[in-house]
Amino acid sequence: MTGRRPTRPAAPAPPPLTEQALMLPRCSTTSDHLDEPVLGTASVVRTWLLLEHPGSWSTTALQSRRVPARVGTVLARRANRHHVRVVLIRRPGRTAPDLPLTCFAATTGPAGSWLGGLTLDRAEEVLDVDLRALGAGSRTAFTPVDQPVLCVCTHGSHDPCCAERGRPVAGALAARFPAQTWEVSHIGGDRFAGNVVCFPDGDYLGRLDATSAVPVLEAYVDGHYVLPHLRGRAGFAPVVQAAEILVRERLGITARSAVRVLDARQDGGDTTVRLEVSGHGQLAASVRVGATAVDRHLTCHAAHGGAPPTYRLIDLTRGPGTTGSP
Repeated sequence: MTGRRPTRPAAPAPPPLTEQALMLPRCSTTSDHLDEPVLGTASVVRTWLLLEHPGSWSTTALQSRRVPARVGTVLARRANRHHVRVVLIRRPGRTAPDLPLTCFAATTGPAGSWLGGLTLDRAEEVLDVDLRALGAGSRTAFTPVDQPVLCVCTHGSHDPCCAERGRPVAGALAARFPAQTWEVSHIGGDRFAGNVVCFPDGDYLGRLDATSAVPVLEAYVDGHYVLPHLRGRAGFAPVVQAAEILVRERLGITARSAVRVLDARQDGGDTTVRLEVSGHGQLAASVRVGATAVDRHLTCHAAHGGAPPTYRLIDLTRGPGTTGSP
């Protein structure tokens, strides 16, 4: 584009919650009351596309009113075909910036993590991104991004907990990390709101509020997890996510770079996950998956209750070539 960049009008304010909506039980309140563990609840997605959309979001993000219809339809179809998760992002406060739009791509999971960005003069240009290549691991269209991107779920039309608990978190983080903080559409685990997913690694952090968010993310940016808030790393199977966190808890390891997942295998009814752990060598963690005894609504809009899995570390041993107890 040439000449003066067009500006966009400020996005309309979201409608107020009705009295009836305020009286409904909240999935996050139920989860808090049951003291549900957060571990092993990150997404299994390995390829991501984050598209800036500063307006309000519909229940299904790509069907939002200000997303051009063709963009939403075509992008959703291509993303599904090539196993790319598309989410919308916006700056906290919904201030509509001048064009261009920001777009990020990220890969997470066993093959390693990466984050890149580009700018779009209009939303339709996102259709020029080759999702087939992106899903296959190509990074050529994007410029590498060095700083972590902190995405706070505030998708209230999908689940009210995300807005009620997410927006205060987004505001607090934006004051501390203004260049790195974004609001994001649905990322999963509404009952653990406030939720943050951190790229490039795809680390999910949950049960944050306006008070805890800043110190937890300061520790994260400094290279450490606050383990009670760690849900897992995107791109890994839930039991593998849980195994890493259980080992970290057992050994008191918070350094983000100190644990690397090597592989996992089924061992009877349990799963054995091999990890490379700084200062401990290779360890084998045997994890048993169970089920919670109490059904609960896993989202505020769920029609029926569910019993999420539980994870228990039943054995931790040293791998080949290592000695001593873990």
